[in-house]
Amino acid sequence: MLSARESRRLLDEQPQEDTLLRAQLDGFTRLTPTNTFVNISVSLVTGGILWPVVPGEWVLLWTGVHILLSLTVFMRWRRHRHRASLRAVSPRVLFRAKLWALAVGLTWGSAAAFLPILPSAQQLALIIIVVSLSAGVSTTLAAVPQAAALFILSSILPIAVYFVFQAELAYLGIAALALVMIGAMLASTRVVYGALLEELRAKQANAALLEQFHTERQEWLDMSETTEAFALFDADDKLLL
Repeated sequence: MLSARESRRLLDEQPQEDTLLRAQLDGFTRLTPTNTFVNISVSLVTGGILWPVVPGEWVLLWTGVHILLSLTVFMRWRRHRHRASLRAVSPRVLFRAKLWALAVGLTWGSAAAFLPILPSAQQLALIIIVVSLSAGVSTTLAAVPQAAALFILSSILPIAVYFVFQAELAYLGIAALALVMIGAMLASTRVVYGALLEELRAKQANAALLEQFHTERQEWLDMSETTEAFALFDADDKLLL
């Protein structure tokens, strides 16, 4: 029978590694179609905005990289989605998710190279698009917080660095705001990930308490049967009551 101290320990335990890895993988794969659609569609719209100003071959290359990265992760998702629940969860899967997030984030961040030749309207549009995507990623990739952080940092920091090198007060202010936004997005990711951990802890604690209940119930049944046998009969099998 579990003691009160052991019961409290079970309630305070961190989710088991396999359970946490599977929850992270499920959270990432569940939103893979959405992330794929958003990244492709937004990159195409952004390419259309850049097309009148940026050389066409650069726009096509930049947009093509986005489409390639998105379709690669989407095809892997389609190939393995039915087998994901049957195979053991490997940390390498989450490592690849982080690499994908970093690659996509760097591709968005590379658009900072276009800023020197963009008019103010296109600059503003590009900044809004990148920041909006990063804000969305802080939630959609929160199940894998390192992936979300890699995307946010790699997409926004290059733009912030560009504005720092302009050495003008207005641009420095924009760069400072970018850093504030990065901090807010990372904090949002931590909050969502913390909620995931709390949910897993609650499920684990409920499972432990249910197992404890069944164990103690069986022990009481065994004790009841044993006590009843000795209470009704003596050693010579004579009825006492």
